[in-house]
Amino acid sequence: MRVAQHALRPNPFRFQTMTPPGHFWLASTLTLVAVAWLLHRTCSARPVSGRRLDLEAAALLLLTLLAWRWPGLCSLIDFNPDESQLAAGALTLLHDPLYWRSVDGTTSGPVNFYALVPFLVWDGLPAVFATRLGGVFFLWGALALTFAFLRRASGAAAALLGLLPAWLFAAVTTDWDFVHCSSEQASLPLIAGSALLLLTASRLGSPPSGWRWQLSALFAGLLPWAKLQSVLFAAALAAVAVILTLRAEGASLRARLRALAIYLVWFLLPTTFFLGLAIPGGQMRHLFASYILNNLIYATARPDLLAAATGLSQAVWLTGYFPLLLATTLALALLGASGVLAARRGSVWLLGAGWGGLLLATYTALKPGLPAPHYLFYLLLPCAWLAAASVQCLGEGFPRLRPVLIGWILGIGLLLPLALRHHHGPPDFSVFQPPRHQPDDERLGAILRAFAQEGDTLAVWGWAPRLFVSSRLPQGTRDGNAVRQIQISSQRDNYYRPRFIEDMQRNRPALFVDAVGPGRLVFQERAHLAHDAFGDMAAEMRAHYRFVADCYNVRIYVRADLPAQRPEALRRLEAALHLGIADGSAQWSWPLPPANFPTRYLYGRHAWHLQTPAEYSFPLQGDEQAFYFTYGLIPQCYVHGTTDGAELRLELMVPQQEPRLLFQRFLEPRSIPADRGVQRGHLLLPDPLPPGASLRLRALPGPRGDMSWDWVFFGEPRFARALRHGEAP
Repeated sequence: MRVAQHALRPNPFRFQTMTPPGHFWLASTLTLVAVAWLLHRTCSARPVSGRRLDLEAAALLLLTLLAWRWPGLCSLIDFNPDESQLAAGALTLLHDPLYWRSVDGTTSGPVNFYALVPFLVWDGLPAVFATRLGGVFFLWGALALTFAFLRRASGAAAALLGLLPAWLFAAVTTDWDFVHCSSEQASLPLIAGSALLLLTASRLGSPPSGWRWQLSALFAGLLPWAKLQSVLFAAALAAVAVILTLRAEGASLRARLRALAIYLVWFLLPTTFFLGLAIPGGQMRHLFASYILNNLIYATARPDLLAAATGLSQAVWLTGYFPLLLATTLALALLGASGVLAARRGSVWLLGAGWGGLLLATYTALKPGLPAPHYLFYLLLPCAWLAAASVQCLGEGFPRLRPVLIGWILGIGLLLPLALRHHHGPPDFSVFQPPRHQPDDERLGAILRAFAQEGDTLAVWGWAPRLFVSSRLPQGTRDGNAVRQIQISSQRDNYYRPRFIEDMQRNRPALFVDAVGPGRLVFQERAHLAHDAFGDMAAEMRAHYRFVADCYNVRIYVRADLPAQRPEALRRLEAALHLGIADGSAQWSWPLPPANFPTRYLYGRHAWHLQTPAEYSFPLQGDEQAFYFTYGLIPQCYVHGTTDGAELRLELMVPQQEPRLLFQRFLEPRSIPADRGVQRGHLLLPDPLPPGASLRLRALPGPRGDMSWDWVFFGEPRFARALRHGEAP
């Protein structure tokens, strides 16, 4: 079958998804060299300037993260559906930048999506790669800013050794929940940056002031708009700012109040900005209902913190990377406490920040009540704070043992993670079992792109954000997934589903996909969960959309006015569908033409019920090149009945000429098992077709002429038609 390949527009990128030989040793060597270089710079008799050390550490952190993460970056499967949802929202903001009108991130805030937009600007870059790269850069920014913070708070050597466990965890982990781009990662550089700027501003003046003070407040104020789950970190940073201002030595009350007023203004600036976006655009109701109220319901729906902790511990023990980070941090904390008792001095405030941050992060991770390991990202920075403060206290408490302590910390913070990674081996993406629908979603993306034009949008019912990524189409509704429109909740019927219909009516997406079906993510029962199981959604679709195909366990619809306006686009869509049929990857269904035959639902598809003898003619327009169809005998006629078989014929009918037999098949399922079930057929039509030609379908009785129990079914009839300039599907 000839295929119009340009209609599918394949992606020019071909990424290596397997880990190359020697990757572990190359990445390990780079990591060892980076740590040795920084250790030399921090312990050298000729100290290097602080800013230069910060830049060197930032560069080496980025190189090691990319070295370890590159195989995962280049794997274009979703490690978590949240990745595609983040990418879909960012792609949509490129077309409509007003959040809450175009995108609802559910528990994820607008900052996460806006931060990913620069990574997705280049249309040719695979969206999953770009999104995952954004997550790596967020982690890198958090680690680099944390090193700069710890260098000022505990000294360069303690900063390096204290950061080491968190650094190696971020680099070598192969846990899917820590490798994918998650909605927590954008919050980490905001926390680290706010803490660093707060520290530098407080040391530069009394009371603190200047651009560092203002920017620290801005970063803290952005946290609730990155993820409402991080609001406690924002409150903690603001509380520290208030304490630093009130305790400022030698400052008048007026100066302190002025510093607090400046901090408050900059802290509230992000809230003012996002309210300013929502109020004039009429989206304030959606901001409150979908971000504030929905998050409160989400956080209080599962109050059992112990169950969440048990689920998280079971998940992270599978590989042991996070338990190693936590055990290393707690071991250092216990030794650091002995150092404080021995020296009776040290960075007690940093120890307090580490312990306080660890408790705060633990509560933040457990409060939603879900065993989602990526929530544990909030513990990453407090672990580094606590470890660095403990290393400093150890060094001051036992100065003669510093070489031994450095060697011990390098062993547990550097060599143990590398040994664990060597034990587990490289991340084997063939072992990771992505949901089986992901390859299908790539084929579906090609089908949708074949029909779409500039400015078109896509609406998806179900949980399949990958379709936005694979088709590169913006969201036609605010929703990257329709979970809240389907799952029972206090907001489903009075807010989320009416809002979905409102978006459909306002945007009129060119394409609609119902991704509820067998094998799909979470939602598989069409009878209860598909769009037509809800009366208001079914009425909306009947009025304004036309069913096109049922393939890869999803149903595709196009806006009712578009097939007549885009005949060539419809044929490109047909070509893409036939490509899946030809390679056997698609189980698909197509609307049946009007006929006087009863319709049966068999093998998950609608088909004609033909009682022999039966006949039907398909008129031909002259551009048809091939014909595809399914057929067989209805199971009851050979399981319970006594059919002697039936014959199916397809004949080319031309005026003034004898019928020309193109296809003939006799089925005898009672004696031949291969004749049972769904049979697939196709035939090539003459080129050119004579004027006035038609294709006649005939269902005939068995060899003895006995028509009892001759129940033939015929379905999924499709013509492959020629495109312009002689191209053919």
